[in-house]
Amino acid sequence: ETYYVKDAWSLLHAGYELVLKKNANELMLAGNNDILTLAPEYVVHPPIGKWVIAIGEHFFGLNPFGWRISVAVLGIIAVMLVHRVARRLFRNELVAWLAGLFMAIDGLAIVLSRTALLDQTLMFFTLAAFAALIADRDRTRRRLSAELSLGFRWQLLLAALLLGLALGTKWSAAWFI
Repeated sequence: ETYYVKDAWSLLHAGYELVLKKNANELMLAGNNDILTLAPEYVVHPPIGKWVIAIGEHFFGLNPFGWRISVAVLGIIAVMLVHRVARRLFRNELVAWLAGLFMAIDGLAIVLSRTALLDQTLMFFTLAAFAALIADRDRTRRRLSAELSLGFRWQLLLAALLLGLALGTKWSAAWFI
């Protein structure tokens, strides 16, 4: 959590990752947000997930609530997405509610939803892309059964955009593409 929080703060204030002062942790604990130098940092992961963290830091400051709230919101929305995907896949409301419940009480999902790591953001964007693909499948079936033209498939464009955001969060999203 320590790396992405500070990288997000750096993105928020400089637009790119900066090297931190040697005593950055102590400064943050003392309430001093002056933790950045002017030197560019070596970057391991793309910036989208860190920008998600930075949104919370922008509104709530460089504190545990600020750097965790955005990821927590994505975790809450993910529960609703799992419910929606399960309802579309299985066409059964009980199964959909159970899927959402299991996601809501899953230990890993809870832990990742309350920490400022990139994995929850990656999961959210890939899950949302899958939901868009399922929506496209349902729309395509309806239009084909009514013998209508498919037209432009907006859900596929949305899925591509969401997978691009996932790839912009962590390189491991390439496997989903």
